[in-house]
Amino acid sequence: MLSENELKCKVERCRTLLTKFRFLIDSPLVNFLKDGHWKFLEDLEWSKYLLSLDDRDLAILPDPARCSNLKDGMPESLEAFLADCCSVYSCFDTVPVSDCESIVNLGMSPKKQHEVSMMGAFVR
Repeated sequence: MLSENELKCKVERCRTLLTKFRFLIDSPLVNFLKDGHWKFLEDLEWSKYLLSLDDRDLAILPDPARCSNLKDGMPESLEAFLADCCSVYSCFDTVPVSDCESIVNLGMSPKKQHEVSMMGAFVR
């Protein structure tokens, strides 16, 4: 079982990653190109590399065990982003849901707590 400090540290790592790449989350997929969000990826030197990949390569990109052959030419910032994503995901994969509930439920109404709990169960 994780201590409260360890859990808070993991949550903070996740928050930092999501804040840094918020532009990827906030824009609906349909508006990603239309509203110029692609420019952020150009600034990170990701666009040229991502455009060089076919659909199959893009599908395995988030899986570090399967995408090792895609590392040639991958910008360091994209490689770091994928490593951060995997790191954040893997550290929460080992956290029992009961450990998260006390932090996640702060400031939520009982109805919202129930909705989040149901969605969490669905996602798992």
